[in-house]
Amino acid sequence: MNPPRPPILVLGLDGATFDVIDPLVRDGRLPNLARWMQEGCARPLCSTTPPMSFPAWTTFMTGSEPGEHGVFDFTQKAKGAYRVDFVNGSHRRVPTLFGRAKAAGLRVLAVGVPATYPPEAVDGLLVAGFDAPVSTGTDERSASDPLLYREVAEAVGPWKRPDLDEAARDGGFYERAADTLLA
Repeated sequence: MNPPRPPILVLGLDGATFDVIDPLVRDGRLPNLARWMQEGCARPLCSTTPPMSFPAWTTFMTGSEPGEHGVFDFTQKAKGAYRVDFVNGSHRRVPTLFGRAKAAGLRVLAVGVPATYPPEAVDGLLVAGFDAPVSTGTDERSASDPLLYREVAEAVGPWKRPDLDEAARDGGFYERAADTLLA
């Protein structure tokens, strides 16, 4: 019998760079991230071409380049029409590490990964990223297991909070956003 596998945590910070993270860590504003970086491994990664969230996260999830997985942008031209459609997880042409983990009998907890809506079936819980249809919060429609999502949300609250209006650009927005995200 094989020994149990230790859990693996991958924390991806979309658009974050170490020139922003490192000073916050040094100032003591990110104590948990500082501990994880010290105890684990933190390295910059090259992005994809094009360097955008949906193709980059899909490359992370699949190990494939955009030409293979088929996600190049947030939108794509609609076939036979003069309009664009928003891209989501259904546009991916290759399996993800989440699906491969399930096939290997491993449990998954993935929260907020872009380009994962509709959420695929996993052994565990996958909560879609900002491509889910609920833009001001998250509910069970964004989760691979709606009942488990409700149970977790009742215990600890939803992962995506409506207390930050990402569309606001009034005076003080960036300061409020930083304070909200750090809280």
